[in-house]
Amino acid sequence: MKDQCHKIPDQKQDYLKDIGTLLVKEHGKQQHYKPKQIKEAHNNSKWASQLDFSCWAMSIFSTKNDFDIYHEKVGEVCDYISMKAEMLKGVSGATSEQWSTIPDMDIDASWLDLETVFDGISEGFSALISGIFDGL
Repeated sequence: MKDQCHKIPDQKQDYLKDIGTLLVKEHGKQQHYKPKQIKEAHNNSKWASQLDFSCWAMSIFSTKNDFDIYHEKVGEVCDYISMKAEMLKGVSGATSEQWSTIPDMDIDASWLDLETVFDGISEGFSALISGIFDGL
């Protein structure tokens, strides 16, 4: 059993934009994607030759339930909420204090709803979402 997921990508916004674009191209615009779809998108991306960052993309593009089931199957212990918060913090530029005020129920929101759910700390989300659709 692995202890945890791989290191977080340094270029969070670029990574999520590339994976999101591949997901939408291959599967259409969906509220959430299955971990298998996200893993395939990572493997078909320019990031595939680097560390496997796909778990970090799963924290953004999949549901918490699907994320947890996937990680149980592969034997990795990963925390969906903390990973998603870390990725979104990297994209939004928000401070840790701002993230601590977000209820857990909101952290499982669809990537398509990021601007609405995280209003006030969502500066980078518009660029991320528009970048995904610009890449189509």
